[in-house]
This record gives sequence, structure tokens and C-alpha cells, in this order.
Amino acid sequence: TPVQLSWLSPTQISTIDPAFIGAMSAPYIQAATLPQIAAYTSAQTNALGAAQMPFLSPAQIASLTSFASLSDASLAALSPAQEAALTVSQLAQLAGTAINRLSLAEVGGLAVPQVASLAAGQIDALSSDRLAVLSPGALGSLSTADVAGLSAAFSIANGPISRGRAYAEAGPLLERTAESVVRLWAASR
Repeated sequence: TPVQLSWLSPTQISTIDPAFIGAMSAPYIQAATLPQIAAYTSAQTNALGAAQMPFLSPAQIASLTSFASLSDASLAALSPAQEAALTVSQLAQLAGTAINRLSLAEVGGLAVPQVASLAAGQIDALSSDRLAVLSPGALGSLSTADVAGLSAAFSIANGPISRGRAYAEAGPLLERTAESVVRLWAASR
């Protein structure tokens, strides 16, 4: 029963067959403690299906230590509240181009502190459509080095492109970034 499952230690939980984790119904998922969720192995985390995501609380999502093992479908099924609970260490697990596993809506919904925590390699790896959905505040949180690397990110994300096309694609993003920086500067005075 779900109550009995909640009595298992995190070490015991980590030995459960991933197929069982993937078949758990809402009452079982909701009965799992945060330490139990944190003990999930990569295979167990990968077994969590998109249909199970709505049953995980934001705190449970935040306790997933092998977050990057979620399938693309499970990542796409995260609610805004679950996404807001993502930790800096979870986002760091999406190194390089793995950051593009987040949907457009999820990237657009990242809070300023979450975007500010992204490594330069993650910013550089964001595809142009994902860069375009960042909020003005998120764009304003980018370092000058991140902004300087945006044209390279557009080029890498879209394959070899001409300088003119790179400027055309980067222009609106850089314009929004400049507007955000001016607003932040004005607000600080």
C-alpha cells in the first residue's frame, strides 16, 4: 500500500525495480517522502512517465537528484509550479545542449535566479527559439560575457549561417536585452 511504501528507507527505495516506479499510481507517488524521492536512481527517475508528473509536488520535483534522467516527455509535462521549484543543481545537470530538452514554455518560464544560475556553456547552447522566449528580466540577468556569446549561440544552434542572417536573428534578442538592461539601470537609480 502507499502507506507501507512510505515506511521504506531511502536505501530500500533505491533498490526498487524501475518498472515499479514507472507503474506507480498517484497515491503511491504522493506518499513518497522527499528523502525517498532523492534516493531514486537514474533508472528509476527515467522510469517516471509524463502521466505521473502531475502527481509529484514541486517539493518532490526539487528533491530529484538525478533530474537529468527524466525523459523528454516527462520534462515537457512539468507544470509551472514544478518548474519554479527546479534547483540550481538540477538545471546544472542539463549541461551543454541538454538545456534544450526543456520546452519553449519551460525555458520562457524560468525565473530570473534560475537563468542567472545557468553556466556560460548552457546559455551558449540554448537554441535561438529558446533564447527568444526568455523574459526581459531573465535577459537582464545575463552577464556581459553571456550576451557577447549570443551571436555564437545563434550560429551554433542553427548551423553555419551567414553573418547577415546571424545579425538578423540576434538583433531582436539583443534589442530586448538592451531594453532590459536600461530598465534595470533606471530602476537602480
